[in-house]
Amino acid sequence: MGNDSELVTPGEKLGRASEFKAGRGAYMSPDNLTVYASLTGLRRILPPPPDSPDQRPVVEVTGHKAHGAIPEPGSIVIARVTKVMARMASADIMCLGTKSVRENFTGIIRLQDIRATEIDKVDMHQSFRPGDIVRAIVLSLGDARAYFLSTAKNELGVISAQSAAGVPMVAISWTEMQCPITGQIELRKVAKNLMGPRWKGKGFKAKALADPMSKIVLKLQSSLNQSNCEGLLCGSSVLLSVEAEQADLLNRSCFGVAMVTAEKDKQWFELSLEEGFYLSYALRCLRIVEDKCVKSEEQLWECMKSRNALFSYYYKAYCHLRMKNWVVMSGITYGADFVAYRHHPELVHSEYAVIVSSEEGGASNRLKVWSDVHCATRLCGGVAKTLLVLDISRNGHGADSPSCLEMYTVRERTITRWNPEQCREDHTMVESEHGAKEEI
Repeated sequence: MGNDSELVTPGEKLGRASEFKAGRGAYMSPDNLTVYASLTGLRRILPPPPDSPDQRPVVEVTGHKAHGAIPEPGSIVIARVTKVMARMASADIMCLGTKSVRENFTGIIRLQDIRATEIDKVDMHQSFRPGDIVRAIVLSLGDARAYFLSTAKNELGVISAQSAAGVPMVAISWTEMQCPITGQIELRKVAKNLMGPRWKGKGFKAKALADPMSKIVLKLQSSLNQSNCEGLLCGSSVLLSVEAEQADLLNRSCFGVAMVTAEKDKQWFELSLEEGFYLSYALRCLRIVEDKCVKSEEQLWECMKSRNALFSYYYKAYCHLRMKNWVVMSGITYGADFVAYRHHPELVHSEYAVIVSSEEGGASNRLKVWSDVHCATRLCGGVAKTLLVLDISRNGHGADSPSCLEMYTVRERTITRWNPEQCREDHTMVESEHGAKEEI
């Protein structure tokens, strides 16, 4: 089986499908009867692999000049959207993986290939706009001049877009991007890896790096120690009265919620049980009082457990994240126990919705059945967060004293939805990289 020296052009017939398989630079007609060329070059016929059950020779087209990479089914491409219509968008393919392409390749994203779920609700004009840079996967060669592309996976979609003001927009959710100058929000099908962390404005990332959360917490710790601060244990909260400087540090380090009072010289904060115990036990910068008596560590521990039977689990999870310099706040708005921010919520959106669990049965009974997991991941996906499950294990130790916390271990798991690809003919199925994944 030799090589042909015949020069062919895109759309030219290379042979019958009953005699040849389509190789690089070639594609099969929609009726699966004919093989055509997809680029200009020399027609070559290659023998089939010896172990292949299909013993038809392979016909391919080799460019008459160095043309670089050629898109194939399953390839990840970077493309620039050139035209958006009601049922499809056209795009110029610029890169194949990490390599740029030298020839002009056109891609088409059809309405049904934008998302894997709720396809009937997809609006093409709310997914892409001309000039957007998208990451997509090649499904097949649709005709002689364009590849069918898909963005129906979480990591695929718009990776760069400009606002009307001419500046790059910032992703604020799976479906929205915002101009950092005007604040205007535009709808897009946003790629997942563009989502974390999602800074709320231009220059906010640099601001956070210049003022790390660990240093702010150290300043708060020093200030509270110098003033011998005391917190009042009241119900399921710890009330704290501080000076203006300490109020600023509490706000910047995201401890507690400021309360509106008539006092002008003092600012009151309401801390959660986890926040109060963390400042008292872990940072040792706050004394907690109940009935005018300062609680010892053991007494305070018993008080916290009496107010919440699962306190040891929730506190261990809170402390675990705080020690890693995450900002941890209540997650009740998102149906979670906590939400975790990379820095102050004024600078960045939260990245994780946190649920505390335990295989020992001591913590909440959430996520014990598949329907709970499905609901939680759907909710997290809708608010552009990753579900983080913290499994707390006591390792045979009880909760008699706070010193037992050192024996507890925390196992981290992130759970994301697995989106099955639609079954299509004449192209290679691409295995989804999503599903329940575990990070320890």
